[in-house]
Amino acid sequence: MGGDGADRDKSKQWSSPSWDYKAKDEDLSLWGIFLFGLIGATATTFAAAEEVC
Repeated sequence: MGGDGADRDKSKQWSSPSWDYKAKDEDLSLWGIFLFGLIGATATTFAAAEEVC
């Protein structure tokens, strides 16, 4: 009686959801966009500063 339920619970072990991996990919993508924007803004600033001098 009780043993059957315990065996059944062990066979249905919890597995990690796939959204965790998607969240990591999304975070990495957001960092890439931020870094690309930062580099672009820096390059634009230096180009504008050279034009003025």
